[in-house]
Amino acid sequence: MFSNAKNNLVLILLIIFLFVCTTLILVISFKTGEGYDNIAYADSYGLYVANVAVTSDNLTIDNEDNSAISSGQAVFDSESNTLTLTDFSYTGPGYNSSGEGGAIDYRGGNNLTIVLVGTNTITKSEDNGINNSYGIYFNSNNHSLIMEGEGSLTISFSSSRTGSKSNGIFCEPGAFVMNGGTVTSN
Repeated sequence: MFSNAKNNLVLILLIIFLFVCTTLILVISFKTGEGYDNIAYADSYGLYVANVAVTSDNLTIDNEDNSAISSGQAVFDSESNTLTLTDFSYTGPGYNSSGEGGAIDYRGGNNLTIVLVGTNTITKSEDNGINNSYGIYFNSNNHSLIMEGEGSLTISFSSSRTGSKSNGIFCEPGAFVMNGGTVTSN
């Protein structure tokens, strides 16, 4: 009987010890800024490139983000709201929101400038449920889509695409401004 009481006492002391340690760890973690109040969330810009969301944690989109990007990269500067395409080549369906979308898809609330460096290509392939398919989809509340640079962009659609509408660039409501570069849509 004495052994049973001793085991119970050890068990109670162990439980108290674990409770105190857990409480101390929680108090220390919140005091040092490691608590839940300090969780950082990535900023979102309403921009998708090759069906990858551009966020403050992911400003460069390349083959590591989507294997359908065969070369180059797209780099977003959030301060100037500028997307720079450098020898960027993508073949795929792009972003899909309620049956429409683009390989470059912007639904933010500002102007978007796209700078073309080198030779860039977008080929819209299978539909993936996209009825209205665009190389670039821009819907930004009466703002402007601005193209700049010395490079080129060719937008094409594969013959297997079955959606009802295919446009190289969709820009509504807003203006399309061509300040530089060359854009061709097949």
